[in-house]
Amino acid sequence: MGPTGEVVFGSQVPVCSENRLRWDLSPEQIRQMSDELISSTSEVYDRVGALDLDSVTFENTLKALADVEVEYTVS
Repeated sequence: MGPTGEVVFGSQVPVCSENRLRWDLSPEQIRQMSDELISSTSEVYDRVGALDLDSVTFENTLKALADVEVEYTVS
């Protein structure tokens, strides 16, 4: 059964009434977008993993990881 776009009101879980899922992508577009997402996410993880412990900050670790998570969550 496909998504209906309906919103369940009265739920304790916050929901978005706008359905952002895309059903018009070709398999090649999905592959390309997936490859780009994996590449950009891997770059951030590699950059964070390569940091010396003395240079770790909120900005270059937690914020960098959170920002990349937001990027792939809303794509």
